[in-house]
Amino acid sequence: MILPILTDADFIKLYEFVREYFGINLEKKRTLVEARLTFFISQRGFHSFSEYLHVVTSNPQGDECTAMLNRLSTNYTFFFRESPALYVTAKTLLPEFVDKGVKKLHIWDAACASGEEAYSLAMVLAQTPLVRLGIVDFSIFGTDINTELLAKARRGIYDGQQLAMIPPEYHKYIRSLGKEVRICRELSNKIKWQYENLMNTTYNSIWDIIFCRNVMFYFKSATREQIVAKLYKSLRPGGYLILGSTENVDLERRLFEHLEPTIYRKPLC
Repeated sequence: MILPILTDADFIKLYEFVREYFGINLEKKRTLVEARLTFFISQRGFHSFSEYLHVVTSNPQGDECTAMLNRLSTNYTFFFRESPALYVTAKTLLPEFVDKGVKKLHIWDAACASGEEAYSLAMVLAQTPLVRLGIVDFSIFGTDINTELLAKARRGIYDGQQLAMIPPEYHKYIRSLGKEVRICRELSNKIKWQYENLMNTTYNSIWDIIFCRNVMFYFKSATREQIVAKLYKSLRPGGYLILGSTENVDLERRLFEHLEPTIYRKPLC
């Protein structure tokens, strides 16, 4: 089999297209692009990157473009990743909203990947006395650009080895399926999943908390600023944006109050 070769011109066309339509910066990811696409596009019947990119760029909403993004945006994640932010949400932020009279907390997990983060957060929230006693409820809206990862999140079925990542007190939310585990319906009913491109999302001010973790490094600084500004607009006054432990935004405090290394609050006025 003769595999297609990624020329300089093809690579420039690809990364400029992906950056323009999806905000993802692949300019320094040539090795990754070649590794993930070369054999893939040959299997799909394309003889050159040029031929393939003509099809992809002609229809950014088409199936071929979606398949490409699924290959290029596969994120590594696991249950209870960077768990301190989950516990702060349950132990500090949730009671704060209850004190304000909130009866149901609306949470958006942007760039949710295959769902482990959203399910982990749901476990921690469901375990709190405020939720168990029916004083407050919550819902989570998980979105991602990768349709394959979203399908996995909807199924809620994971490799049984991931059980080791979940603290024992939350195992009651998991059902064993032999070598796999499944999230129980009690939690899965709390979460809805949807495809979203952060570049094109319609941002409405309906969220109390937004998790957008470990995704900002995919964007160039200008795109990152645009997305953060849109996330700001999506939060209700007094709402919180929670980022990954290695991410920093709005350092000049033009939009948010910076409370903890990963937690930002939208001012009340």
